Amino acid sequence: MNKQIEKIIFDLDEMSLNSYFLRQKLDENSIHNKDLGYSIRVKCGVIKSLCTYFGNDLYGYSRFPGLIIKEGKNLEIGINSSVIEVRNFFGEPDNQWNDGVEENMQFIVNDVRIEFSWYVDCSSVSLSYLLVEHQ
Repeated sequence: MNKQIEKIIFDLDEMSLNSYFLRQKLDENSIHNKDLGYSIRVKCGVIKSLCTYFGNDLYGYSRFPGLIIKEGKNLEIGINSSVIEVRNFFGEPDNQWNDGVEENMQFIVNDVRIEFSWYVDCSSVSLSYLLVEHQ
C-alpha cells in the first residue's frame, strides 16, 4: 500500500509553512526537518522564523520538495534561481550584499524580513535558503 505524502506549502502571503505560522504560539522547541529541507525557529514559545533550504549541502538539509506560494501563485524557486529572478518576483530589495562567498537579498514586508541567500564560488552561484523572520 502506498503511503501518500502531504504536499508541503510555504505560503509567503500567510507567512506559513503548512500548519505553522510566523508569530504562532508553539509549546515546542525549534523544529529541524533536514530530510524535507526546512526549519522552524521557536523562541520563548513563539515561532520567530521559517526557513526552506534548496539542497546545496551547506547546511546539511535536503532540497525542500514543497511549493512556495506568493500572491496566490506557485513561485518556481530552486537552487538554480538567480538574483535577477528573485528581484523579478519581489522587486528591489531593502538590503543586498555580496562578500564573494555569499550573496544576500532582504525584503521587509510590514515587520517581516524575507531573506534569500546564495552560495557563491568561482564557477557558479546557487540559492541556499529562503528565510522569513519576525523582526
